[in-house]
Amino acid sequence: IQYVSPTISHLLGYSENEFTGRFVRDFVHPEDDAAAMKAFELLATPGKVDTIVNRVRHKDGSWRWIESTHSNLLDEPNVRGVVINFRDVTERKKSADALRDSQEQLRSAAQAVGFGTYMLDFVAKESRWSPELKRLAGLSAECETPLDGVMNFVHPDDRSRVAQKMESSLDPTGPGEFTDEHRWLFSDGSVRWVLVKGKTLFKGDGNARCPTRATGIVIDITKHKQAPLTILS
Repeated sequence: IQYVSPTISHLLGYSENEFTGRFVRDFVHPEDDAAAMKAFELLATPGKVDTIVNRVRHKDGSWRWIESTHSNLLDEPNVRGVVINFRDVTERKKSADALRDSQEQLRSAAQAVGFGTYMLDFVAKESRWSPELKRLAGLSAECETPLDGVMNFVHPDDRSRVAQKMESSLDPTGPGEFTDEHRWLFSDGSVRWVLVKGKTLFKGDGNARCPTRATGIVIDITKHKQAPLTILS
């Protein structure tokens, strides 16, 4: 390292003298060393620019997640070196990790309990189902789900009631809530009971108020419904 800007003190706590004359890998976390060195190898081509995120040791001994953009300026007469711009992204990384952990916990709970989530976008006219909901419906992960796709699964004997409740949940003058227990009928003739709870979001006021999206959860309650029958038998 031949030169660092004074901002290194604010970023990592070191003085300029403590940083210059050292090797970059002296500050890189051991687990990130290989990836960091590989990034430098890719910079063998003049003009090459690359961005990586890795842990760098702060002067206080802690590790900070740093996003660094490497620019090969060896062909620039006034530079003749690799310029690295640093940015501390520790909080962003923590937030991303926390979100990923939360999503993983939700997926684990969904698989254990037997529920999935959905989002209906009435503006874009599309729907998004979680992998767990697609699995519950017997669909592949790649299968697209049309906006009215859920009605294709509702048992014919329950369809009228479900449609009426769904329509009521889209009424701008109402609370926008949907709750119902009904049957899903599959192509192989099998039937499963589900509990659906949803909430519609609106925009605008008065006569201009209209639904924009609905989100909800679908829980497989087949075993719960079958339990009384098992006891009776």
